[in-house]
Amino acid sequence: MTEELPEDNQDEKAEVVFMSPLADPVVDELFKNEQVAGLAAKSFINAVIAPSKEKFGNIASLTVQQYVSRLFRRGCRIDVVAKSDSGKIAVFEVQLYFDKDILQRNLLEVSHIFTSTARKGTTPAVMASEMPKIIVINVFGDDKNCRTDNREVLQPIKFTYLKQPNRTAFDEYEIFNIQLPYFPEEPEDYSDPFYCWCKLLYEMHFNGKLPGEIFMTEPRLKRFVDDDEGAGQFVNRYSEVISSPEVQEAFKAWISDFHDNSVLAGEREAGREEGREEGREEGREEGREEGREEGIEKTAKNLLELGLDTETILKATGLTKEKIDSLR
Repeated sequence: MTEELPEDNQDEKAEVVFMSPLADPVVDELFKNEQVAGLAAKSFINAVIAPSKEKFGNIASLTVQQYVSRLFRRGCRIDVVAKSDSGKIAVFEVQLYFDKDILQRNLLEVSHIFTSTARKGTTPAVMASEMPKIIVINVFGDDKNCRTDNREVLQPIKFTYLKQPNRTAFDEYEIFNIQLPYFPEEPEDYSDPFYCWCKLLYEMHFNGKLPGEIFMTEPRLKRFVDDDEGAGQFVNRYSEVISSPEVQEAFKAWISDFHDNSVLAGEREAGREEGREEGREEGREEGREEGREEGIEKTAKNLLELGLDTETILKATGLTKEKIDSLR
């Protein structure tokens, strides 16, 4: 799979390997700061929060952070500070997570923001009134995170008092979960920026397509990207990022690290089983081997769910093509 470089780099054409736009090293470079990705962040955020009837235009800062809470619980967080058309300051947390405990993590982040805005001697009510608006956007690229009782792609969440009269507990705090794996079930609507963003991300992440490939069969999506400055910036920036040798090396290291952690997790589980089998040497050795195999297969499944191609998974895991195909 190859993608042409942007026009200003036509004299340096190179083969571009597919890398998911949700992969940590890609996100790191895509959203390095507000100068290189501010329009993209603005467009995506406004498309997601459209139900709240508020628009944010001025991106004051944009920072990418990574976290590891435990094995296989990794993700990127894009911190965005923006100002709305009405002058309201908002702090956005755009999060790409594999973690099922996402709501608890969201609340933890809010508590950190709450603490950071506190002034000595003020009451909780005053602190709350001085807080910025906090909006968390969680992008799920794995159906293990998604709800089973509601398959709508966009899941707006607000905390409310349950007793009558029902009212919002904290007006300045909202969560938007995006259940990307369910996108194919969405009714087609190319007039909706949110639909277009999800279509773009879904095709890139799950189907391993580069933007140029998508636009060949989806001219309406190309029109959206051409007309929307932020979506256009995202596509152009993505083409630049995946052409970078440094990002390609970082991506390979990220895949390798993912594999190593998978094997380690399998061995730890095998170790627990060994204790139950009275520590027999044969049992320990078999347990270790089974743990390694299970860990590697689990890695391959996770990488398939991330949308990686078979060749990349072959290199990362050492499994055969037939074995990888059987895990799909």
